[in-house]
Amino acid sequence: MTYLLDNFESRQSASFGSSWVAQNDQPMGGHSRIEITHCQQADHYLEIKGQVKNEPPAGYIEAALPLIRARHLFDARLFEGVYVRTQSGLPPSETDHYFIRLQTRELSMPWQFYQAPFSPPAELTGIKIPFINFQAVNTSHTLNLERLTRISVTASNGDFTVDLKLSEIGFY
Repeated sequence: MTYLLDNFESRQSASFGSSWVAQNDQPMGGHSRIEITHCQQADHYLEIKGQVKNEPPAGYIEAALPLIRARHLFDARLFEGVYVRTQSGLPPSETDHYFIRLQTRELSMPWQFYQAPFSPPAELTGIKIPFINFQAVNTSHTLNLERLTRISVTASNGDFTVDLKLSEIGFY
């Protein structure tokens, strides 16, 4: 069974019904930059571009999708993990760090999340990331798949340029 959150055919909102939000470390005094663009040419995708600056207090950029609809939380218990179809416009580097992050109702602070790393390939490719690969960050709560509130594609933990295309995201 699969559930597609977004295939980027609509500019206004995701297939899921909420809208993507660009976030970075600047509200905390950081210097990272991000720009997200819905591209609707021959292919539909979300383009995530920016610069991650690993200067104190943090260094990150992310495109985030809220998973709350009509005050209902997303229940992913029937799925095995997250599916992304993505590619990088830049050659991979050991200093580039990409993650899928999940947040749940149990987490009250933005720096609390569950994350799993992934490496975006040079060609558009589907990647499956099992839930067991997600590690808790700044929380002792275990990942509660019944109460997901947010999913994001994040670049962090280094100094690097981001040029990422995301053509699908969902659960498998």
